[in-house]
Amino acid sequence: GLIVYGLFFVIVLAFIQGIGTLEDGETRVFAENLRNLPAFTDSWFLFVGTSFFMMEGSITLVVPLQESLIRAEDQAIFPRSNAIVTTAIVIFYIIFSIICCGAFGDDIHTALTASLEGTLATTIQLAYSVAVILTFPLQAFPAMEVVNSNLLRQESGHDMQRRFLSTFVICLLGLIAHSAI
Repeated sequence: GLIVYGLFFVIVLAFIQGIGTLEDGETRVFAENLRNLPAFTDSWFLFVGTSFFMMEGSITLVVPLQESLIRAEDQAIFPRSNAIVTTAIVIFYIIFSIICCGAFGDDIHTALTASLEGTLATTIQLAYSVAVILTFPLQAFPAMEVVNSNLLRQESGHDMQRRFLSTFVICLLGLIAHSAI
């Protein structure tokens, strides 16, 4: 919910800024920024690196998700479903990027939330911060599967030990992160 809130209002703020006019009173901000958007800039490699980074979380979850499927027919359709969902996400990212580049132009920052201003922008930044904190256990899932499988036996009676070990490691990592701030 928090991510959807942030995405929705970033697009709203981009449209509000983008439909404004320049000093000449006729040219829309969207049109001017997209017209002046160079195809290749010095920050191209930053863009490519950021693009790979945005898919990092989903790639690490593919194998654990497929292995967690119990029925063989679900495992058989997983690659196609994953391809469709990943393609839809990439298309959304492209459209989202065009809207934001058109609205913010050269004033856009690598972290898009830094390009936003106002109270609504602060709530979007807060929503993303809370979402990152709440999704950390999901991000740690692949690593926790490795830790659990190497430290605990695979017997069914060890579910409580697995939960305790996972909770302990997540809390320990949270304390380490907090102390680093």
